[in-house]
Formats: sequence, C-alpha cells, structure tokens
Amino acid sequence: MDSFPSFFRYHLSRPCHDNNSSSSSSASYFDEDTDISASQTDKESYDDESRDEVMPLPLAESEGLPKCRQVTPPPRHAQSAPDGILGSTHHKQNLTSVKTRTGYMDAMVEKYLADNFPPITRRDCPIIDFIQHIYGIDVNHIHNPSNGPIYIAKDLVNKFCTAPNERRSYDMFFEIMTSLVNQMDVFKKRNKFLIVNGKERILESQFVKNKPDVLVTMVGKKKQQWRWQGAVFELGRDFKIAPVLEGDIKVDLGLILQECRESVSAGEKRKLGDFAQADAHSDPKRAKFDVKTPAEDVNKAGESSMRHSVDVTQAEGLKQFTGKEKQTLKYINQLMSSGVRSYATVVLVQTTTVTIWYCDRVGLIISQPFDFVKDPHYLALLSAALVTADLPHFGVLPFLHFPDSKYTTFRGAVFKLETAKDADGEDLPGGVEFAVNETSSRTLHNGFGAVGRGTAVLPLKIPPALMVRLGSEDPNAMAKVAWPLIERPAEASLIKIIRSKLKGHAKGSNYLRHVPEVICFTEHTMRDLGLPRDKMRHAMLPDGHERICRIMVVKTYLPLRMVNSIDEFKTIFIGVVQGHHWVWEVAEVLHRDISSENIMFYRAGSEAVGILNDWDHAAEKDNIAINEFNFVEAINETRERRARKTGQTTASSDGQQISSLPPPVSPTVSSDDRQTPALPLAAPSELAADDESTRKPQTSAAKQARYRTGTGPFMTIELLSAGIIPFHRYRFDLESFLYVLVWFCVGFDPKTHEVNILEDWQHTDYSTIVGRKSVFLSKPLEREKVFDAALDEDYRRLCYTWAAPLCALFQKVQKQITELDTHVLECSENRPEEEQQYLEEWTRTAAGFERAREEAISYEKFIRVLGV
Repeated sequence: MDSFPSFFRYHLSRPCHDNNSSSSSSASYFDEDTDISASQTDKESYDDESRDEVMPLPLAESEGLPKCRQVTPPPRHAQSAPDGILGSTHHKQNLTSVKTRTGYMDAMVEKYLADNFPPITRRDCPIIDFIQHIYGIDVNHIHNPSNGPIYIAKDLVNKFCTAPNERRSYDMFFEIMTSLVNQMDVFKKRNKFLIVNGKERILESQFVKNKPDVLVTMVGKKKQQWRWQGAVFELGRDFKIAPVLEGDIKVDLGLILQECRESVSAGEKRKLGDFAQADAHSDPKRAKFDVKTPAEDVNKAGESSMRHSVDVTQAEGLKQFTGKEKQTLKYINQLMSSGVRSYATVVLVQTTTVTIWYCDRVGLIISQPFDFVKDPHYLALLSAALVTADLPHFGVLPFLHFPDSKYTTFRGAVFKLETAKDADGEDLPGGVEFAVNETSSRTLHNGFGAVGRGTAVLPLKIPPALMVRLGSEDPNAMAKVAWPLIERPAEASLIKIIRSKLKGHAKGSNYLRHVPEVICFTEHTMRDLGLPRDKMRHAMLPDGHERICRIMVVKTYLPLRMVNSIDEFKTIFIGVVQGHHWVWEVAEVLHRDISSENIMFYRAGSEAVGILNDWDHAAEKDNIAINEFNFVEAINETRERRARKTGQTTASSDGQQISSLPPPVSPTVSSDDRQTPALPLAAPSELAADDESTRKPQTSAAKQARYRTGTGPFMTIELLSAGIIPFHRYRFDLESFLYVLVWFCVGFDPKTHEVNILEDWQHTDYSTIVGRKSVFLSKPLEREKVFDAALDEDYRRLCYTWAAPLCALFQKVQKQITELDTHVLECSENRPEEEQQYLEEWTRTAAGFERAREEAISYEKFIRVLGV
C-alpha cells in the first residue's frame, strides 16, 4: 500500500460525455482474458460481451432537467446499512466509487456484484415451478396434441453445435426457439414480444452499452434500450466433441403434465392450471391492501424492530460463479437498473445446458439446469412462456399501464394506484391515476443495482381534475418507487410526522417550507404484488430480508446544481441547515443521510427555497439509542480485542493474568438528549487488524443494533471508521453538511451546471476515505490544495470563508476522539494494582475528553460560521 502522504492526492475528473454517445472515453471491459479481433472470428469463439461498454454513471436524480448532467455522483444509499444485510455492516463499496478516469474496470464491477448477490442466492429451483410462477403460463394450454407432434430439427441442433464461433451459433439457437413457438398453439395468447437475435443490436441505458446474445423485445430497431427488454439470453459454448444428431428431437409436452401430476401426488400442493390464476399480476385488484396510517407504520417499524435480525456473511464472493455466470449477473443487474421493475430474468445457455435466472430486490433465484437436447420439453415450455407472458410477468411494475400493452415508450402510459392515501394519511377512494410524462428534460432515473432499494424516479403529470382533488397547484410531479426493508419506517410516514409537528410549532412553522411535500403514497408487500418468490417453495426469504414496495408521489424540485448564482446557493444551503435543525428540535427526527443529491430547491418568485429531500433513512429520536460512554467497558473491550489478535489471554505487561475490570458505578457525561454519545472508536493501530466477525457482543446500552447510514463521500469519519459503530448523532449530520459544502464548491461549474467528483472521497474502501478526510481536516496546507482546485472563483472564496472555519471546528472533534482513544489504550495496559488506585481519576479524564468532543461543535456554532 502507498504511504499515507502519497495516496492523499486531489483530483477532479473532467465532465463525462453524454450517455447516448459512444465516445472513446467510455471504457470497454472484457469478460474474457483476451480480445478476439474481427480477423479471428472464423477460427475462435467470439464473445459480443467483450464489446460491452460501461458508461459514466449519472445521477439517479429526483428530478430530470435539461441535459446538463452531473458527473458521476454517489449513488443513492449505496453504502447504507442496513439496506442489504442486517446487523453490524461490513465495509463495502459502491459502483460509482470504482470509476476511474477511463471508465469502470470490469474487476471492480465484479467486486460490486460480489458484495450484493451471493449471500442471498438460491439455486436448483424446479424448472416447471420456476417458469410457471415467473411467466404465468398455464401448461394445459400451450399445445393441442391433436395437432401432431413437435420436433426440434436435427439440422438446427447440429449447426448450433458445429458453428465456427460462438457468435454464429446465436442464429441457430434463435431458430430453434422460433421453430418451437411456431409449432405450438400459443398464437391466440401471443404477446407483442419477439425473440430476436441480438448479435447486431446494442442496448443502451444510463449506465452501460451491452450486446446480449438473444433479446426478448418489442423493439425491432438495431439500436435498443435496456428499459424496454422483457428478458435477455447469454449464450456460451464449450464443445470439446460436438454432438451430431442422426434424427430430429421429438418434444413430448406430456412430460410436463406428467411431472405436475407426480408433484401433486407427492403432496406438493400443486394443482394443474392453478398457476396462472394464482399468478394474477396483471389483475389490478391483486395489489389491493390495507394501507397503514403513517403513525402506525412508524410505531411498528422503527429501528428497534431490527435488533434480532440475522447477519449474513459473504465469504465466497463471486467464486461460486463461472465466467458466463458473471456475465449473466451483469445483465440481470442491468435489467433491474432500467425501467420500473419488480423483478427481471435472464436465460443462460452454456453449450446445451440451460438455466433461468430470476432476480428481485431481495436476491437471486436460479433454476435447475436442463439439457435442451435431452429434455427439449423444458425449452418448449420456456419458449411458449416468453411469447405469452404479459408485462407484469416480465417484472414490469404492475401499476404501469401501456397503450395496447406496447412496451416501447412511455408515451401514453399511465401510472395507476388503486389504493393510496393523501398527504394527511386519508384514503383516496377509487385510487389515483397519473400520466407518465417523460420528456427530454424530465426523464426516468434509476439507481444502479439489482438488490436493495432499487429506487426509480418517474416523471408524472397530474390531470386537472386530480389537481383539484389533491389541492395541487403544479401539474408536474415525481413518483419515487423504492424497495426498502419492510421493517424500515416509511418515508411518507416520517414526512407526515415532521410536517404535522412543525405546523403546530410557533417558530418551527417558519421552516416547514424546507421539508418536501407529499402528494400521495402507498405500499405493497411482495405477497400483495404476487411476486414469484412468494410462491416458490425453494425460495424462502432469509430472516430480516423481506422488502416492501413503497411509492410516494411528491412535488417536483430542482437539483442543487441548477442554482443560478452563488447567492442562490448560499440561501439554499443556509435554509436546509436551518430546516434540518428545526426538524430535529421540534419533530425529533434525524435525517441521517445528508448528501449533495438530497439538497434540492424550488423557486418562489425570485427566491430560491432549499429542500432537504429523501428522508427514507431518517429515524425518530426514540429509535436512536442514547448510549453514554462507559470507560470500564471501553478498557475491557480494548483488552479483549488485543487478546484476540495475539491469541493470548488478557494479561498485564509482566505476564500476570488480568481479569476484566468489574463494572463499577462510574461518572458519566451529561449531554444534550438530542445527541447520542457512544463508545469511542479504537486507536488507529488497533483498527487495522480488528476482525469484526470475531467481536463479542456489545454490552449495556450498546446492545441495540447499530448501522452505518449515509452516502460514502459525505459520511462522517466516525461512521466510516472500523470498530464499534457509533449510534448516529446530530453532529454527524452537521459534519456531512460540511462535506457537501466542500464537494459542491470545489466541483461545481456554473457555466455547465455540472458537479465534478472529488475522487479522494469517493473510494471503494471506507478506511481510505477516513484517512483522506482526516488529513483534510487536520492539515491546512492539504485543505488549501482542495479549495484551490475549485472551478469557479466565487465558490473558491466560499471555501475559505465558510468551509475553512467549519473544518477547524470538526478538527477539534477529531482531536478529542484521538485523545480519548489514546487514553483508553494507555489505561488498558496498566497493572491490576494500578487500576483500582487510579480508576476514578482515569474515568474523570475520559469524561473530560468526551465533554470536549461534544462541545466542539453545535448547531449554533455551525450556523454562526454561515453568517446567521
């Protein structure tokens, strides 16, 4: 590893090219070890995915605006625990942080997938179960036996097996599936999807350009988009000895019915013909549910309800996947990162072996493999399913309705919620219906990643009659669709509580305008939506991993980068800091995810009004533990950690056994009840070798679950550091405001309305960010290097007038943390006879460090620096 000074370097990447362009700056990445040139395609296997381009990752914004795009901002909640695995969160990366100046490196993309997929993967689910529950096909109606037998022509299979390269085998496989569909009686129920050879078609999205091998699409053009795909295929060949068939392959669809009957007789409760009825995704009534009131939702689903959840490890990473399987992962991840989806499927064909991959926001389910030469009836069933499934059975969110079920454009589409509540939590009889209003300036935006929240923001237009009904003055709105863990309090519920309490407060009501306005909201469990996972016997949810679809329609706001002047920015920033404080002071709700993308604004006449958006990681004070520092516990934990690392019992310097200190009544520091002091972080030398998996459970008040919450570049040093995770405190959000201020002032270009990334704060490893932020706060000369890189002179000056004095305040916080860590470490090395003699004195000293830490920064000190 580089020495500390050498890796601390500041660089601002230049603006990226537009996503729709294919520029040389977009990095190609290779899934194979070598690049097969065009001249070699007749001799060797050619993989189209070697041409896949990973595009610069744009913002999954809350509002689409003119084509002045922000350059690679951090994705929403990419590092937020517990939004993946519950419990103490391991350090993991986000995809944006693996970007280099030349694009995304494939190895880093694979690392991202390794962090998200393997822990919640289920393999070997029965084929018929899989196809029927996912695509909703009724096996009784795919073929009338009186029409004669079905065959796969031997010539097609032989040509597939003996094609000179992989790419040319696509034609044969495409013809095999097409011939099966043409022989089956499915045309009365045909959808508008086509099974298309993908060899000459490029799929574009916000994030990548790919060339999957076979597409299931309604778009016949050469240039396509990921969002309009029903499913895709990945093909791979490894014929050491190519099989040669002497006769056509007969497809016996009766084997499917026979297998169903055998399953029923074996007591698996499967009834013929019931699958399609049970899988009624397309029936809007299926999604009805009893909407909880916001207060009920928050009371029942606070953080405390997560305390007993299970932590799932990720030991093997991508080792369990082959090369082609990794490519399949990339494709399914891309499908889930495009459009508005509940789930997605990709079919992997390796030689003649087929597996079907299903992914929802919980994780992967992979079918049993089958050989389509030996078991052609399975391929016939799959082919029929793909050309008869409706849009919800391809995973498209069932609240989206397209004219004539044509899945090629949002033009004419509607977003219909049959059950919903208004901003006050009152039922909206008959539901609500919006027009999808995607334009060149208002586009759908997706968060990258298949597993997790999967936030999609869809632009809507409110019909005039509905505007009157909802009391809305602006026809423009945005639908935020997300899949948080079901235990999480709903964002709409928290916003309702916040607005209600601020309205009733004499001074707090002045800051109500800094809180977003909700138009309506609803939520649906996976069972409400009839997701396939809920029906498949082999796909039980891991404890604590169930997710819920929450939809919130809100007013439209502008991203911070659209400010027109430095004065507008200052007004917005001050307003948001003030609004955040009064929400905490009056409503007792802490945001916990301050980032550059969560600060937005609107214009009221000539005034720019800041909005603090995205409260989905917020928590009420009652659900944030107040854990006063326990000096004895800190010493005992330090000794136990040292003993674990050395493999020895806890002992004094002269080798005598030392028992852990008893927990005497020790003085504690009185602190503001709106701040939540926690155990100190271990000293830096202790952190590096600390193995989180071997730690003993925390004691006392620390037993409440702790989570790292936020967006990496803006998270506090304490939250990013290894060791015991502190409970989130009010001052953590203040520190995040500082990082937003620096990030924006240094990277913002007023001419283009772009914000370049600060690469040193956007890294794959938390500990690296900790080191770089620590140097930034503690070393004025290094800090000035950052400030002087600002793209605009006005914003550079703001770095010195606002950011520099704030850095000095937070440097005092870090100094006290270091002093406290050092004090604990030194005291833990003393002999037993010294412990009893000096314990009271040591405890008072520790309390002084803690008091100084908490007094170093406050809202009053912060806002004073801003000139208020």
